[in-house]
Amino acid sequence: PYNPIVRFLVASTEPLISPVRKYIRTVYGGIDFAPLLVILLLYFIDLFIVVSMYDFGISLKHSVVVR
Repeated sequence: PYNPIVRFLVASTEPLISPVRKYIRTVYGGIDFAPLLVILLLYFIDLFIVVSMYDFGISLKHSVVVR
């Protein structure tokens, strides 16, 4: 691809997608599902981290002793 935007997108996403393609067969019927798997993985990681940090913040708020 000669378009600089396309080259940037490929260069920035390929490090995440290529390991998925390497270890898991993601092409079914000519459709590559590796980007979908990476998006779902990032979504679940984000969801887990946000919920964990929120719960941690709530627990810190309740454990503070006011004098």
